[in-house]
Amino acid sequence: MSIWIFVENQNLPNNSVDLLQYWSASKVLLHAENPYNPQQLEFYQIQTQNFHSLIRMWNPPNIFFFIVWLKFFDFEFAKAVWFFVSASMIFCSFILSFLLAKGRVKDSKNDFFYFLIACVCFYPSYLCLYYGQISSLLALSISAFLFLIDKKQHFFAGLFLAISLIKPHLLAPLYLWLIFSISNSESRTILRGFLVGATISFLLPLFFNLHIYHFYFESLKEPPIYFKTPTLGSLLQGITGIHKQFVRVLPSFI
Repeated sequence: MSIWIFVENQNLPNNSVDLLQYWSASKVLLHAENPYNPQQLEFYQIQTQNFHSLIRMWNPPNIFFFIVWLKFFDFEFAKAVWFFVSASMIFCSFILSFLLAKGRVKDSKNDFFYFLIACVCFYPSYLCLYYGQISSLLALSISAFLFLIDKKQHFFAGLFLAISLIKPHLLAPLYLWLIFSISNSESRTILRGFLVGATISFLLPLFFNLHIYHFYFESLKEPPIYFKTPTLGSLLQGITGIHKQFVRVLPSFI
């Protein structure tokens, strides 16, 4: 709660900037229009006090499986709901990671204390909450995947891994590994869960607009390669001066 109050009282231009794109894109999609169209996004974004410049949508359409509900709220209320949902997912990710690690190290009475310190000191969590990022969902996807693998729940592990497809470039090597290790029975079960989850999330947006994938691939003709992000891809682009999409995704494959 204290973090929420702090964030809300910071009248800074980037407060909930990522959420603004998700919220406006959901509004556009549920009117059966193009959520990747900058003019249609701007129509909703300029109605909020957080608007300073247009924020375009670059995630693949399956992201709407997780954010389409934002359309039903005004932006200020959506910010509050999004904050607490994100904080809950971050906390669940920490818990799952703690339980996973606890089974691999010698028990100590100070384990939970160290866990709390790690939670408080994990700076990316604060960035996620401040900017309204969807990284909390990715963290939950990955931590649940690893936890369920450890518990031999391979199908459900695959379901959670499918969530990470909202940013497919991040775990592309892992997806390739699943395909190439199909001879292994456990990998096949993970892959089945992954395909079920991916199919469901990729089909849902079609109910709102049958042309959404066409819109998405059209938008990729002008990819977002000129803005700075805290990623190795962005750093590599800055160092080399090569402004190509493959430079930004290369570290993920390496």
